[in-house]
Amino acid sequence: MTFETTINNSNSLARFFDKVRETVESAETPFARLAVFLLPIASPSVPATLTAMHMYKLFIQIFTFNHADIFSGVLSVIVGLVLEALGYVGAILFTNSLFKLVREDKNKYMLPTFLNGFAYGFYLLLMFLVNYQLGLYFQTPQIMNNIVGLLSFITVPTSLLMANHLSEKQQQEDDYKSMNFKVQTENERLALEHQFKMAELEQGNRARQDTLKIEAEMALEKERLKLKKKELQLQYQETVKQEQQLTSSPQTKTSYSRDWRKYSETLSYEDLFDLAHADRPRLKWWADKIGMTEKSAENWRFNAQLKLLSIFISTNHRFPSTDELITLDIPSTSVAKFIVKNADKLVGQGYIDQQIVENAKQKVSKQ
Repeated sequence: MTFETTINNSNSLARFFDKVRETVESAETPFARLAVFLLPIASPSVPATLTAMHMYKLFIQIFTFNHADIFSGVLSVIVGLVLEALGYVGAILFTNSLFKLVREDKNKYMLPTFLNGFAYGFYLLLMFLVNYQLGLYFQTPQIMNNIVGLLSFITVPTSLLMANHLSEKQQQEDDYKSMNFKVQTENERLALEHQFKMAELEQGNRARQDTLKIEAEMALEKERLKLKKKELQLQYQETVKQEQQLTSSPQTKTSYSRDWRKYSETLSYEDLFDLAHADRPRLKWWADKIGMTEKSAENWRFNAQLKLLSIFISTNHRFPSTDELITLDIPSTSVAKFIVKNADKLVGQGYIDQQIVENAKQKVSKQ
């Protein structure tokens, strides 16, 4: 035999054993599951059948009426089925509760374990004593009685295997439920985080929209005030031009008279507005320009503020609103003094009511 032939035979033998191992391993799990399922049912049938046969022999001797053999057979079958069910249920419940007692809360499974164990122990003792005593009654050899009695305990190993299988299955189900719970919890956490992020984004978008809306409204209001101011300037210029044409002479237009009535006719709306809102340095500039003291310039500033109100009222035939007063930028004290000074005319023409006059008087009296 050559070396190559030996190698080929070894390879063939290795492949054969690998094939056998794969076949056994592939059939191991299904066969084990089938055996675990069938053994707890089949094992109690062995002592139950032997007990039913012993009970049949006993019933034949007890019952002597007609057809007693049929009745004894039926009754022994019923006894066998009851013992079969009792052995199967008792073994499974006892060993399963025992596993739960060891693995889980002892106080919770103490009483069920005790009751199931007592029932299963009673079943084993009953099977052993019935078969053993009947064997003695029928004068069966001692060795046969011992064998039949020992077969009564065949349910013990099968019940342990079945309980172990049920325990592993329960553990797998618990692990599966725990894993599903973790996955579900994680999904819920991610869903909540997504909702929070969406809510934050929506809130941020809403805040930005509100900010843009406010900015747009402020810009629109600013443009409206500018247009209103320009309109008032044009109205004032038109009024001044008309007054100059009616009352002014060329000499008064160019002179720097200290008479406010004459001098105000030479002012443009911008100059009048500038004088009415002049601060301390600007007021000194006006005093130097006109040639008067700062105290007199302060009186002219007040007159300029009243002039602005008069121009607005004569042009629009109404008293300015709050927004328009903001545009004119006239101090509230000057407005109050103007109302008190011209109360009869303003109330008579319906520009304001008496309550506004009373409020203005109170404001002036507090000065």
